[in-house]
Amino acid sequence: MALTKKGHAIHRFCKRCYVVFLIGFSTYLWWYYQDYRFRLDGAKAIATVESWDTRCKYSEGRHLATHTINYQYKTDPAVSHLGRDWVKDWRHQPESSSAIKPKKNDEIVVEYLKSHPKTSRIVIPNRYAHEYHLSSLAMILSAILLGIVIINRLPAEVRLKTYGMILILFGLCIVAPFIYGLFQIPNNLDRLGEGIMVLLGMLTLLSPFYVGCIWWGYFLISRSRFTFSDPLELLQTEWLSSCGNRLTIVPRNFLGTDAAIMVDHQHEMIHFINCHVTGGFIPRPMQHYSCKLDLMRIDANEDRPLARGQSLVILSSPVGTTKLNMIEDGVKELIAMLRNPS
Repeated sequence: MALTKKGHAIHRFCKRCYVVFLIGFSTYLWWYYQDYRFRLDGAKAIATVESWDTRCKYSEGRHLATHTINYQYKTDPAVSHLGRDWVKDWRHQPESSSAIKPKKNDEIVVEYLKSHPKTSRIVIPNRYAHEYHLSSLAMILSAILLGIVIINRLPAEVRLKTYGMILILFGLCIVAPFIYGLFQIPNNLDRLGEGIMVLLGMLTLLSPFYVGCIWWGYFLISRSRFTFSDPLELLQTEWLSSCGNRLTIVPRNFLGTDAAIMVDHQHEMIHFINCHVTGGFIPRPMQHYSCKLDLMRIDANEDRPLARGQSLVILSSPVGTTKLNMIEDGVKELIAMLRNPS
């Protein structure tokens, strides 16, 4: 079956994600192999610096130096070898956490392979920590992007439930460390009150994030029971089964769920599916709301300028509101029709 233009774009995107994941995975294995072979077959020795070359560059106000160090070491009293290693002083630091500054005849600790004594390197803690981080980041990001593509290709009900569970788990992961911290506060009464106040303060500051994630996840799961691929499927529901023959349907998307606005010209009714929000201090999304066209008000005086010349128009009813972006498909025609029903 031939792919559409969108299908080709998704296919190319997936291939690129696979390539990034494989690059990250292979580089991670390579760094791990470099460390593993020295742990398995390595031995340490004291080496003497013979010469070095330093190349410097500046990045974001930092002085970055890379040293190419030539050194001599002995694997036994009678056999000496020459080695070379590249050390980045802003990344490869000794245990003292100070930058490496090579000097002639300085003694440094090196490690070599017992099975191949000529292969050696300077002993540096966490030598490939930066490389491990970049490789892991490439794998994680590509896996997340691939997961999003796979989830988006699932049936609508499964897709919404999956995203809902992910959002709820993400919100709980934000809260969990602070709840765990409440049980780890010392029994010292002087510090107990201070610790509780700090944790409660952090929970309050982060509340918009974890509450928003948990609420959005619950919203997606609750709306997963009502999905449609074609707005005409709505005419088979109990809400809209009595609609007339002259209809205008504008499909929409509301917080990741299927939504639509349907105008019944015969009965002069307007129906909002998954896109009308109640008024009041705590707004609540409504799964279905209907009212007469003459009760619907278009807040032309509240058109709000958005980025790149976009504008926002608000449809107000006695119960709540629906906000529409004028550049969305069909919205401009819908507003023109509501302003001039004839």
